[in-house]
Amino acid sequence: MRSAQKRAGYDNKNPRHNNDALEGWGARAYAANANTLEALVFITSATAMNIFGARKYGGVATATMAFSIIFIVCRAIYPFLYHYDKDAFRTGAWVLSMISVLALFIMSFIH
Repeated sequence: MRSAQKRAGYDNKNPRHNNDALEGWGARAYAANANTLEALVFITSATAMNIFGARKYGGVATATMAFSIIFIVCRAIYPFLYHYDKDAFRTGAWVLSMISVLALFIMSFIH
């Protein structure tokens, strides 16, 4: 395995630099992973604000759950759309997931 990595130009001393050399499907897979991890920060913050804010109002609102589910569904299909190069649908899934996050943030301030 190590010799195959050497032949392919794999640099074990700087493994993250190997991602820059990816092309096609591999590059899209890496980008989808990075984008999903970036979105995780936003949804975690928005959901936490709603959950902790809902405690003083007697529970998590149905709208909070609905927007969270919309986000999860959009982000679940997002990597597949990225991998199979469906850019228009991928952008739509991304926009809808970010609208869900924005709605969660707005709801946390309205309560």
